Amino acid sequence: MMNYLHTLIVVIMLTLTLASAPIEVLILITSQDNSYHHQLSTKLRNNIISQSHAISLDYLINVQILHKIFNHPGDWSLLTALPYLSRYIVSDNTKWIILCEDSTHIALQQLLEKLRQENHTEPLLLGHALYDQEATIIHHFAFFENPRWFPYPMLRSGVIFTATLFKSTVAALASHKDGNNIGGTTLFQPRRAEFTIDAAHELALYILENVQVQEGSSYRGLEEMNSAGAPIMDNKVTSTLAANVINRATTNVNTDSNELQSAYEFKSPYVKKQKGAALKNKLKMILKKASYICPKANTAGTLATTTLAVETLTLPESESNTDRRDSNISNGIDNGKNANNEKVGEDDSNQVCAMYAKPMDVTTCLPVRRAEIYFAIKTCKRFHTERIPIIEATWGPFTVHKRYFSDVADANVPTISVGLPNVETGHCSKTLAILRFALKDIERINLQVNEVYNSETMEKTEAMKSAIQWIFLCDDDTLLSVAGICEILGCFNPHDNIYLGERYGYRLYAEDGFNYITGGGGIALSLPVVRLILQHCTCPSATAPDDMILGSCLHSLQLSAIHTPRFHQARPNDYPPALLQIEPPISFHKFWQLDPYMVHSDWFATADHQMLQAEKLKAKYNFRLSNFNYESVKLAKSSSSIYETKFYCHQQQQQQQHHRNHFNSASNFVSPKPILFPFPLFPAMHHTKEKHLDL
Repeated sequence: MMNYLHTLIVVIMLTLTLASAPIEVLILITSQDNSYHHQLSTKLRNNIISQSHAISLDYLINVQILHKIFNHPGDWSLLTALPYLSRYIVSDNTKWIILCEDSTHIALQQLLEKLRQENHTEPLLLGHALYDQEATIIHHFAFFENPRWFPYPMLRSGVIFTATLFKSTVAALASHKDGNNIGGTTLFQPRRAEFTIDAAHELALYILENVQVQEGSSYRGLEEMNSAGAPIMDNKVTSTLAANVINRATTNVNTDSNELQSAYEFKSPYVKKQKGAALKNKLKMILKKASYICPKANTAGTLATTTLAVETLTLPESESNTDRRDSNISNGIDNGKNANNEKVGEDDSNQVCAMYAKPMDVTTCLPVRRAEIYFAIKTCKRFHTERIPIIEATWGPFTVHKRYFSDVADANVPTISVGLPNVETGHCSKTLAILRFALKDIERINLQVNEVYNSETMEKTEAMKSAIQWIFLCDDDTLLSVAGICEILGCFNPHDNIYLGERYGYRLYAEDGFNYITGGGGIALSLPVVRLILQHCTCPSATAPDDMILGSCLHSLQLSAIHTPRFHQARPNDYPPALLQIEPPISFHKFWQLDPYMVHSDWFATADHQMLQAEKLKAKYNFRLSNFNYESVKLAKSSSSIYETKFYCHQQQQQQQHHRNHFNSASNFVSPKPILFPFPLFPAMHHTKEKHLDL
């Protein structure tokens, strides 16, 4: 009897303790393990912690930088990280899990006020919704008959899980039998696709296909599924009818919910084949609207709140608040109408954004000079007259060092033969040959620079302007902004091992998984990395995929790929317009089904022309980073506009030596006074070895 009473008392005390415990909100910042992103993620974490000091004691705020607690190549893929987080980070008191990037803005007090209005016991996925404009390779052509209905979250705006949904997702991952044990945690292969491209889309798709809402939930979903994982209607519904039904639903046309639930047919290749009877009465869910999670803040300081999210996969009672303008921006249309010219949304400007996406902070980055980048362009004979003229008419003239590497030497281009026959796929041997030729050419050019420096005809700072520090490897159907590349490379030290571009993942759920920079959007390599590649990397065959072989080799050397969302492996219309508006894109890939001249004009030409104009102004007024002494300089633009720019700079020899010492010791420094530039002038301010912000 006494034992029974003792046990009862313990249970009651534990219950009271748990009931009185504060609600834990876990905020996970996805970032990268390099000095530039370390600054971004640390600044955001410190800011959130500082905000947490002023909040109610009802909440416990736990802020973590994801790659620091889950040191694995698949940390960014989210699905790979969830089992680890469930085992080591998420506690019984955790009610909300928030995923964001190191460039997400979070107003913590406002966010918690909004979360008080949500039910954390429900399986919720909250965020700002993105939609594909067409079936796209970057999403494995999911829902290829009607991709525009499926919402997935903008990760940079922030994504919110309830603990209920988080646990259900982890349980679904654990149900797979082909897991791999890594670091004491079993990582599960969540789907058949071996490539990880867009973590947010893949997360939302996995939840749709694998997580079931419990009966009795306030959320409704699809109830009957056929053998392909699709809803059925007397086993006679065609995919065309299904697409028509969902299209009417998403364009605010009255549709019977039973017809929708039984008619829509999934077109995802990843759903496991099971018998229809085994899948009956399974409720599915997708993104729920959260108007306080926004794509950006507008220029007036009022937060933009034209957001959209969708609840469970069922017919919405009304879509009058749906903003589909993103669907039309890529076509130059921003009229609040969808592709069928129907009015579908309103600007809910009275809402407050608790989280929104920001551009990456490049204010501490000094763009590199064009002359410091060597563009190595991979081509072949059949494209000499088809693709190279497009490059020469778009971004080619903005480069200083540009070489075309081909299977044949063509004096009319001119091209450099790599001495290998062309192959249809992979191009691994060709790429290594290109890097070998390019490095030799760079060493020749830099030797000439050193000879000029050793003479008394040029100052050292002038000589350093021409020293090549980077190789940018790309295809002959890559479109890019030279100014954008100069800007992003300015955030990194060329003397470090930098391997940068758009990151893809391969088999991240397995022990042999790795990340790689996909080649179509361009690969930026510092010269130390190029030397590592040529010393250690080999091709298993001439047709092996070059970008994947480079990634695998560098991964084995413990060198991480640095991701930038400004590089793009596909075309502009393969990405939601809202994503492309966060910050200026740097590259796109492929010329098919678009006008490459128009793409360059729309996305890149303005910045590149401004870069050239700034360089001319710089040369005219003899601006040098090492000896600015202008308090006020009037600059003429287009013979009419006048800019007055104030420069605050220190030119004492002692400070210059101090900066050299910081650079040589790989230490950080920040100028005690800001240097304020008009936008056209900013791209002309460049690195020198003596004055490099080692971020």
